[in-house]
Amino acid sequence: IDEVAWAGADPASHARLLASKAANEVELWAWSLAPGERYDSAANPAGWQDMVVVTQGTLTFHARGEAPRRISQNDFHVFASDRDHGYLNESDTVVCFIRNVIY
Repeated sequence: IDEVAWAGADPASHARLLASKAANEVELWAWSLAPGERYDSAANPAGWQDMVVVTQGTLTFHARGEAPRRISQNDFHVFASDRDHGYLNESDTVVCFIRNVIY
């Protein structure tokens, strides 16, 4: 979606609806990965989605069958998590991100 859904009087005040997906369950996670750290996940059942928003640094996302994708601070990625996937910090500073797991 990635659209401004609300704007205040000051241009610095706004809300962006990044994506909308939900059926039965939503998990909200706050993550941090130290330099060189990685998290690998086995495939979730069909129908599961992940939504990731990077709040600090640059995160490298990888999924089976895809080229690695770098997600910069204040950027996001939404994907079907029904395949092996994971997150990697290839930088020399801590990377922080918010992850929603949705079914």
